[in-house]
Amino acid sequence: MEAPRWTPEVISASTRTAADDYCITSGSNRACVRDGAWRDVAMGSGYGWLMLTGRAGEDWVFEDQARRVFVARPFTGALRELPQDQLTIAVGRGWQPPARRTVDGALLVWAGAGFTPLPFPGRVYDAAFSQEGLGIALVEPGVVYLQEAQQPWAAALQPSGAPSSIAQLDGATLPEGFAALVEDAPGGRASWTPSSSARSRAHGSRSRCAGLLSTTA
Repeated sequence: MEAPRWTPEVISASTRTAADDYCITSGSNRACVRDGAWRDVAMGSGYGWLMLTGRAGEDWVFEDQARRVFVARPFTGALRELPQDQLTIAVGRGWQPPARRTVDGALLVWAGAGFTPLPFPGRVYDAAFSQEGLGIALVEPGVVYLQEAQQPWAAALQPSGAPSSIAQLDGATLPEGFAALVEDAPGGRASWTPSSSARSRAHGSRSRCAGLLSTTA
């Protein structure tokens, strides 16, 4: 039997149920802190390295090194592999609603039991969503689409050229609320740094933390 693989890299995510509650993945293991103590631990899933790629309510979506996709409810619950017709790539952050992109540019969003495609007039090459229902999608040849909560997608005018990623957008030119998505995007101003422990609790982060590992061993 393969031993659980606790690695030096710990990825944490807020549970949003209390200020001090959070969950981590480390290698093939998952664990959660509630009320200041380790309450839930899922040891050695057998799927190897796991990365949190999104959350929708109590549904937590992960992927492994082979880009297989799994959902668990709750965070440390049994992993259920989701069927995929083709390889998909996670977009956005692990604390944001789950979304994936196919190799041919289709954008897939979480629909309760699996992913469903969104119709766009071209290939989607980057996207981000917020837990408040906002969405940004970049569609070839560089059109910015926005979605307000419960509203249809609409193209937005941008004063500059075609952005290569969400992080390159000028948040000041977008409607209220969208600037935070731009800052949170990979490469954005709010991207994680080793000193951002407060942000780790509020959203999620990747950290190299031997102390966390020793408390979970």
